[in-house]
Amino acid sequence: MTEIPNETPPPCCICSNPIWPQPNGWAGGHNAWPVGDGRCCDTCNATVVIAARLEHYYPPDSEVG
Repeated sequence: MTEIPNETPPPCCICSNPIWPQPNGWAGGHNAWPVGDGRCCDTCNATVVIAARLEHYYPPDSEVG
């Protein structure tokens, strides 16, 4: 059985909640650009960062197509 280290996960740079390891073992979180300069949790990546990236590349006043 693998021993789980007793370390506190790093905080999300957006919401300050812990960044928990992924099922595959990755514990580095997500790149928070353009919302923040650090790493973010799964929730902030899915609800804040991806939307901000889409808006950055496709501003609301631009025509896509």
